[in-house]
Amino acid sequence: NLTHNTPGKNGVKALPAEFYTRFISDVAKSRKPSAIRSLFPLEKIPGLISLLAGNPNPSLFPFTSLNFTARSPSDENSEVSLSLTEEELARGLQYGATAGFEPLCDWIRGLQEYSHGRKSSEGWGLSIGSGSQDLLYKAIAALVNPGDSVLVESPVYA
Repeated sequence: NLTHNTPGKNGVKALPAEFYTRFISDVAKSRKPSAIRSLFPLEKIPGLISLLAGNPNPSLFPFTSLNFTARSPSDENSEVSLSLTEEELARGLQYGATAGFEPLCDWIRGLQEYSHGRKSSEGWGLSIGSGSQDLLYKAIAALVNPGDSVLVESPVYA
């Protein structure tokens, strides 16, 4: 028998992880964390020369800054500007975490806590994908086994 965990301050009751395993595909259940990615924290050791991830040397990047100007999304008669420094570019042009750009993930976690009272310690997580097709593929692969039937509308983009 599975029961709800004690609700948090926000009143949200979370079921134990075992409840959800029946919805996860066999492929997703068999996935293991990347052995290489588990070593990434070691790259932060001062003075360490890491050859682990194959990150290019930032001093070789041709750009030292980028500046963008675009129409304002809220006022068609004005413009907004965005500038990226050399340090921001160096971080953005390197390989990143599988779950997404960590500062953006942190911001979204904060938004969930602010807007919905959800704390990441309540057993949920997030992952940012590179686009809708990537995310649809990941969701379907996590939930559907080969040979399973899936209902879709007609016509369907595939």
